[in-house]
Amino acid sequence: MDWTIVILQFLQITLGILLAGLLVGGGLGLLFGWLFKLLYKAVPGLRPPFMLFPWRTILLAALVFSCTPILFYILGHDQAFSPVLPSAITFLLLTFFLVSDRLLNHCLIPGHSGVKK
Repeated sequence: MDWTIVILQFLQITLGILLAGLLVGGGLGLLFGWLFKLLYKAVPGLRPPFMLFPWRTILLAALVFSCTPILFYILGHDQAFSPVLPSAITFLLLTFFLVSDRLLNHCLIPGHSGVKK
């Protein structure tokens, strides 16, 4: 077995997961963060219920679902990237939630208009 092929495949899978997670998860995080910012500014009464919503529980449930064998039974055993899929979904979801949370924390600081002077 040639170790260079194994290392190159590992690097290809890792970089593919990172690139997909950053582009898709980061892009969706920016989009949803921007939409929530517009929603909070349009209807300020929605902010307290959304702050109490269990976002971390939903993220944990999605991660547990993506890392269990149930996903392999849903997709089928003959999927070529099935061992890679849980880590890709995990990184995508983490990037999505972290980017949208960071954007909302930056834009919705109390007493901050979000406009630079």
